[in-house]
Amino acid sequence: MKLKTLLSLLLLTSSITFSQETSKSLKCIKKVQKLFNKFEYLEAIDLCTECLEKSPNSAKLYYERGILHYYMNHAYESAADFQKSLDLGIVTPGFEDEEFMRWKCDTMFIIRNITDSLIFPELKPELNYKRQYGLADSLQGMLRPERTCFDVTYEELTVRIHSESETISGSNKIFFKAVAASKQIQIDLYEQYEINEISMNGIPLKYDRQYNAIFINLQEPLKVDSNYAVLIKYNGSPRSAPNPPWNGGFVWKKNGDRDYIGVACEHLGASSWWPNKDHLSDKPDSMEINIQALTGYDAIANGNLLSETKVDNGYSNFQWKVSYPINSYNVTFYIGDFVNFNESYKNQSGEEVQVDYYVLEQNLEKAKKYYSGTTRILEVFEEIFGEYNFPKDGLAYVESPFAGMEHQSAIAIGGDYGKDSIYSMIGRYDFLVIHETAHEWWGNAVAVADMADIWISEGFATYAEHLFIEEEFGRAKYLDEVGSNMININNIWPMVGQRDVNDNAFQGQDVYYKGAAMLHSLRCIYNNDKDFIKMIKLFYHRSKNKTSDTDDFIKHAQQYTDKNLAGFFEVFLNQSAPPTLEYAIHHKGDKFKIQYRWINVPENFEMPFLVVFNGFSGFRIEASTQLKEIGFEKVQNFYLFNPNDMDSRVNTKNAFTYYFAKNVKFRQH
Repeated sequence: MKLKTLLSLLLLTSSITFSQETSKSLKCIKKVQKLFNKFEYLEAIDLCTECLEKSPNSAKLYYERGILHYYMNHAYESAADFQKSLDLGIVTPGFEDEEFMRWKCDTMFIIRNITDSLIFPELKPELNYKRQYGLADSLQGMLRPERTCFDVTYEELTVRIHSESETISGSNKIFFKAVAASKQIQIDLYEQYEINEISMNGIPLKYDRQYNAIFINLQEPLKVDSNYAVLIKYNGSPRSAPNPPWNGGFVWKKNGDRDYIGVACEHLGASSWWPNKDHLSDKPDSMEINIQALTGYDAIANGNLLSETKVDNGYSNFQWKVSYPINSYNVTFYIGDFVNFNESYKNQSGEEVQVDYYVLEQNLEKAKKYYSGTTRILEVFEEIFGEYNFPKDGLAYVESPFAGMEHQSAIAIGGDYGKDSIYSMIGRYDFLVIHETAHEWWGNAVAVADMADIWISEGFATYAEHLFIEEEFGRAKYLDEVGSNMININNIWPMVGQRDVNDNAFQGQDVYYKGAAMLHSLRCIYNNDKDFIKMIKLFYHRSKNKTSDTDDFIKHAQQYTDKNLAGFFEVFLNQSAPPTLEYAIHHKGDKFKIQYRWINVPENFEMPFLVVFNGFSGFRIEASTQLKEIGFEKVQNFYLFNPNDMDSRVNTKNAFTYYFAKNVKFRQH
C-alpha cells in the first residue's frame, strides 16, 4: 500500500516539472489519471500511446506511460519510456523522480551506485560490465595442484596490531594432512608483506612469490595421509578498507582518543592480513587465534577466550580458541574499550548456549535495548533450520567500526543501534542483526567452495529474514518484505559468478535480493510449505561443516518435488534477466479472458503467477512455455500482482513470483 500511494503522488504531482506540455497532452493526462484511479492500467497505457501520436515530444506523457508500465511489471517498456522522458528533458533541477527513473532505465547509473569506485573504471558495456581477470585472480581463486595436495586441519595464528604505525606483524603455523604427493604447496599472503621466515620442523624452506601466492618448496615430496606443519612469519602494512565490509581491509578508527580497530575481508581474502591457504574450499577443523594489542585495550576474536597475558613492549596477548571448522574470511578481531553483558538460551538439545555482547561503554544502555530480541531470533532459526552449529564457542555480537559482518561466533554489528542505519527495524528487531545471525547457518555452517556460489550464503541469509518475519509477524508482513526486496533486484549479471578467479559476485547485490526472490518463487512452485521448509532444513543438515556449490542445491531441491526445476534454476541462476510472462487479455463487459505463457526461458520452465481481480480477489495461475487461456466472470478490472503494485491483503498462497511481464495482442480463436 505504501508503494501504491507513493507512485500515485508521483503521477499526480510531477507535471509541474515538465515544460512545453500542450493543452492536448495535459487533457490526455487528466483522462489517464481517471483510468489509473480505477485500476484500468492497460486502457490508460493505450490512451497514452494515442496521445503521444499527437504530442510526440511530451516528456510528461512518456513519464506517465512509464509509470503505468511499471505498475504492470512491464519492465522493458517502462525503462524505454523513462529513458525517452529523460531524453526529452526535465527542467526543474534536482527533480526527485529523476533518480527513480534512472534506477529503472540507466544501467551505467545503476552500476555507479552499486559498485565500488575502485573497480568502476573497468566496467564497460562491451565487457558485460565486468572486470577482466588475470593470473593474479586465478592464483587466488583456482584450486591448483599446489593447493589440492593438502588439507588444512589446524592453525595457530598470532598477529600483533601496531596501531601507531598502522602495521601488523605475526606468524601462522599451519597444520595439514597430505592428500597427494607434491614437492610444492601454495600458501597465500598479499604481496605487500615482508616474509621473515618460512620453515618446517625448524628447517628454513625456500619459496617463490607470484602476486599474492607463495609457492613453498619442500625438502621432499609429501607422503599421502601424513601430517605436516609449516610456520610463516611476516610483517607489513595491511590495506585500509575503502568501504567496509563490502570493499574490505583494516579499519583504523578512534573512539575519542582511544583506538578502535577491526577488519573485514570476505571478498578481499584473509591473506590480506594473515598467511593461510586462502581458498574457500578448505577450512581448518579448529584453530587458535592470538591477537596482541597494546596493554589496556580489549582484543576480541572468534570462539572462546582462553587467556589474557602481558607480553613484551607493553602488549597483551589475547588467546582465543575456535572449536569448529571456520572459513578464512570469518577469522577476525576487534580492538577497543569494550564492556560485556551476556545471556543464554536453551537449544533444541536442552544445552545452554551463551550469547555475549561486547559494546563501547557509552552505548551500553542502548545496546541492551537493541539486543533484547536476539535470543528469539536464534530460537526461530533453530526451529526453522536446526540447531545453532557452534554451541561450544557460544555466540558474540561485537560493536564494530563498520556496518556489519557475519564473523563466525563473533558477529560484527555497527554501533548506530538502529539509528540512521542502512537497514530498518521491524518491531524490536534490526534487520542487520537478523541477517548476520542467519549467516551462522548460511555462510558459516553451510559454506561455499567458490565465490561464484556466494548466492547460497547471501540469498539464504536474506530469505531467512523473510522466514523470521513470517514466523513473528505473519504472512502479510512476509509478503511485504518479499516484495520490497524484489524491487532492489538489478538483473545486470547472473547470480552464479565466474569460477576459479575469486569473482566479485557481490557487486550486483542480486546474490542477496534475487537469491531470496528465487527461494520464495521456488516455494511457490512447490506449493506445499511443509515440503519446502523440510527441503531447506535437510539441505542445512546435509551441508553444515562442509562446502557446497550451486549444483549441490539444485540436485537437493529436485528430490523433493515432482516438478522439473531445471529450467527454473537455469533462468534464475545463470541468466541475468528474469523470466518474462507474455500475456494478453480480452475483457468485454464483466467477462474476462487471459492468455499467458513464459518466454525467454528454457522449454521446461514452469512457474505460477498471481492475477488480481476487482482490487482484492487473487487467483493463482500455473504457467509454462505453452500458450494457455483461462476465463473469468464478474471482472471489472485486473492487475498482475507484482512488487511494483501489490497489496499483501491479497493473500493467495504460493502465487506471488518474480518475473517481468509483456502485454501482447489477444489471439482470437
